[in-house]
Amino acid sequence: MGYEQCEHRTTRPTRAVKSNGVVCVYLQCQQCGEKVREVGKRDYDVDRLPMFDEALRDRMRRQASEARQTAWENRQAAFEAERAERDAQWRQRYGEYLHSAHWQALRRRVIARDSFQCQNCFCRVTDGSAHVHHLSYDGFNTVGHSFTFECVTLCRACHEDYHPHMQQEQRRATPPV
Repeated sequence: MGYEQCEHRTTRPTRAVKSNGVVCVYLQCQQCGEKVREVGKRDYDVDRLPMFDEALRDRMRRQASEARQTAWENRQAAFEAERAERDAQWRQRYGEYLHSAHWQALRRRVIARDSFQCQNCFCRVTDGSAHVHHLSYDGFNTVGHSFTFECVTLCRACHEDYHPHMQQEQRRATPPV
């Protein structure tokens, strides 16, 4: 528990020496180890009071810091898990869309619009070997399908150059000869 969260219900008077050498009495919280407040010396036998326990304060600060770090790491892990789940769901929907009649028709329109030419290296590609690359996924994310103005024709080499992971996926999908 950090100082800012502690209600300081359990305190005890302790003796401390200020930087100017003056001895004073602080109430020290026994839960968080912090100084709660300075109190008058006249109500205490100052010489018999225990010294302010800096080790307790430091230990409690360290525990509070570790608890905050653990909580942050747990929030990060939960966020990453949620993001991974959202990404997996998106990839599933997108994979299904790529098998749809809408995508197949849009793909043919994009390739025809680009005159069967890679829009990066300008080589001629046949309909069967042409790749259609998304410049954005805004349409898919907003309405569930892509628009021709979001896509361009690329040859396989340029598409794999832009998406190196496609080369690895292609190698895994192709059985060894």
